[in-house]
Amino acid sequence: MSKKKKIVGVALASVLMSGALVYYNFIDKAPSMGMGVGNMCLDFTVETYENVNSDFALDGNKATLGNQIGKVCVLNFWETWCQACVEELPEFNEVQVEYGDKVQIYAIAGVTSTQAEIAEYLNTGGWKVYDSESDWSTFSLTFAYMSYDACLEMGYNGILPRTIILDKSGLIVYEGDGKLSYERLKELIDSVL
Repeated sequence: MSKKKKIVGVALASVLMSGALVYYNFIDKAPSMGMGVGNMCLDFTVETYENVNSDFALDGNKATLGNQIGKVCVLNFWETWCQACVEELPEFNEVQVEYGDKVQIYAIAGVTSTQAEIAEYLNTGGWKVYDSESDWSTFSLTFAYMSYDACLEMGYNGILPRTIILDKSGLIVYEGDGKLSYERLKELIDSVL
């Protein structure tokens, strides 16, 4: 083989290798599955509470990530003993009412409470200790239960409230701990609508 052919072969191989490196490292960058902003959310299942005549009970329905594709989804982790959690839920409900079917907000408990304890809290007005002005039986957001292990998989780190916002495709666009204001929640949702 002539020297010229070897040089052309090496040059051609270099161009192909460079093109492959660029493609696989910069162009074909599909989000990975996992928790954290920029990742596709792990599939999740929550059991939902139905409110019939101001009586909350698990209704046998389950919501999954797949059910939420096409709308912005807000996962808000709270517990009955968490004052900041209880105080922010009326504002989350206002946002749910305002956006209607474009957004689905789940108020998820289960980190430290059982299904029965959550239902009892909802049914007896336990929230009135921190929120005496709201009637949670009229809320439009969905109260839900997720097991402790599932909460850990979803990134629960010991801090409540915890909020995760997914865009219409299930991509995590926000993940944060602490109380969110009505204005900030709307700003985050508007950024992906």
